Amino acid sequence: MDFSDVVSDASSVAYINVSNLLESHNRIRNWRFTDNQIQALLKLVRRHRNVICKSEKSNTNYNVWKKREAWKVITAAVNAAEPGYPRTPPQVKKKWNDLKGAVQVYLRNHDVSDKGDKPAHFYEIVSICGYGSTSADENGSEVVEENGTGSHPDISEQMFTGALDPSSKTSLFQISNMRSLTTSQMPQFVPRTAKTSAPNSSCSSSSITTSILWETYLREEIKRSQLQQEALQKDLEMKDLLKLQLELDINLKRLKAQFYQEKIKSLASKGNDCK
Repeated sequence: MDFSDVVSDASSVAYINVSNLLESHNRIRNWRFTDNQIQALLKLVRRHRNVICKSEKSNTNYNVWKKREAWKVITAAVNAAEPGYPRTPPQVKKKWNDLKGAVQVYLRNHDVSDKGDKPAHFYEIVSICGYGSTSADENGSEVVEENGTGSHPDISEQMFTGALDPSSKTSLFQISNMRSLTTSQMPQFVPRTAKTSAPNSSCSSSSITTSILWETYLREEIKRSQLQQEALQKDLEMKDLLKLQLELDINLKRLKAQFYQEKIKSLASKGNDCK
């Protein structure tokens, strides 16, 4: 085995290891929905909830067609949010059903205001589907009227998605003012027991429930920020792997160049000896 074989074997092993790491990393990233994709999914489902959240009993041919078209629009928005990881409508629909199913399982044994760990994007899904409102059916799906007005009020997206936006100067003030709301003004996702136990004038129980909701929402935002940091860290690791792969390629070419130089020198010396 000469010098070129040793160089080739060593570089091949290193190149294969780096390629396997990159393939494994990309496979994990392709399997998981990114945070941008999930945010786009929730935003578009909220926009089309009058179609998506219809009861299964209302699945006429026309409604099925509308749902199919809505999922195409939602999928296009999800793919636009993260072009590097394209999704299909069945994949996007399954992701939404998984997120919604986790919330439904949690709500079977807990109230919205209970403390503790909650499923991912809990409050956004609660506000979209109207869980906790008086018009939710037994399966947990909201029955939405055809004219587009649901049984629950349109909870401001600013409360759930824009409350921490630095450009929003009034969102924090609006949330703090919720402590003085009467029971008739309370959001529909607050449990019914909390509403009936609070007097219409002072609403002390309501303010406690709202404070718990706001505190829990902040914890969810912190968790989401941590997940974003982890995703950025993984991206940096992938870039480091790509950099390592380029360095290996450069070193391989340098070693080959040195080998060819040695080969030329040896051939030149043999030619001089023949003379």
